Amino acid sequence: FDFLSKIKTLSDVCLSGITNLNYLYISNELYKLSRITGFDISENIVEKNEAMYIAEAIGNLTNLESLNISSINLGCEGSFFLAKLLNTLRRVTNLNISSCNIGSDNIYYIVSAIKNLKKLKSINLSNNRIYAKGARYISDAFEFMDSLEFFDLSYIISTAQGLSIIKNN
Repeated sequence: FDFLSKIKTLSDVCLSGITNLNYLYISNELYKLSRITGFDISENIVEKNEAMYIAEAIGNLTNLESLNISSINLGCEGSFFLAKLLNTLRRVTNLNISSCNIGSDNIYYIVSAIKNLKKLKSINLSNNRIYAKGARYISDAFEFMDSLEFFDLSYIISTAQGLSIIKNN
């Protein structure tokens, strides 16, 4: 992994679906790659203590425009780290946080952070546990998403009430 920092033209890094990743090592190496614009760490198993290391390291990627952390079981604690991370990433235009086990209560913090991503063009929140309560938080954030072109809410709202909240805003 150390060799990546020597590639001066490197703009995107994909570490998707790799078993037994050493997240402490990867997070240390990410600090050397602050120039990258795309990072994909989807479909990996991240333990609670590892989420903190990765979130801090990704926060160092100040040029990041595209972030894919789909299919990582964030749960409550990981969602908190994600929200904190998103508050530091001002250039992100593409965000995929699908299938991350984000619940209605956790989405509030994430959506609050997403409101600050003024350049966001694409967001994928599909396949999370965001019901009517979470839909309300998402709906309130729409007014702050002026540049949004793609918004995926597939498989997240299982109630008619949740759908009507999104539709009415």
